[in-house]
Amino acid sequence: MSNVTITRIKQGILLSLGFPIGWLCIEMIHGISPIESIMSTSSLYVYMSVGSLLAFAGFGWFIGRKEDYILQLAIHDSLTGIFNRRYFEARLEEEILRAQRDNISLCLISFDLDRFKSVNDNYGHASGDRVLKTLTDRAKAQLRKHDVFARVGGEEFSIMLPNCQLDDAEQMAERIRLSFSRQSIVITKGKSIVVTASFGGVKYQYKESFENFLKRADEAVYASKNDGRNKLTLIRS
Repeated sequence: MSNVTITRIKQGILLSLGFPIGWLCIEMIHGISPIESIMSTSSLYVYMSVGSLLAFAGFGWFIGRKEDYILQLAIHDSLTGIFNRRYFEARLEEEILRAQRDNISLCLISFDLDRFKSVNDNYGHASGDRVLKTLTDRAKAQLRKHDVFARVGGEEFSIMLPNCQLDDAEQMAERIRLSFSRQSIVITKGKSIVVTASFGGVKYQYKESFENFLKRADEAVYASKNDGRNKLTLIRS
């Protein structure tokens, strides 16, 4: 159960107290003492307390679940299920500040699928979607729990690696690259294709701007594409 849902349930419980307290106030306005009212109609107070508690707590749970669902839609890519660009950039800014404050390492891996337009042109967008989802799942299998993986463009992806050295990021990126290039994807019955990607990796430099960090990662990807694609390029400075 998420923190949002728990908070809404707690709010519902607090709201449920309003029924018996409100009735008690009405009784007091009519000149009946609180103790006398509770003693004479104790069953009514129990009924109102339990009934309103169950109703408002249940309503809080329902609202919390809906808010969780809406939040997930807002931060995830609808096709692949990974994070979207807006969430990724917000988290990246947070991690940059943490890296500066605590002097910890932060790496970024970016990759573009090679010649992905030809997949859509030759096999249709449904097949293109299948490719995106399949490769995304392969990449996720190589990540640590706290890594942040996002689709930042049509066939463009980024992985933020907190507390990670560049050599470790290189090994992870290479495992992902090989999982793409060594396994085919079934497009239609009897037809399979291999879709590769060009990778770039960088490590955050102290006091480097958010924009420059992303720019260096993009430059590393372009270097891989210019070197023949299906490559990994690291920029170490």
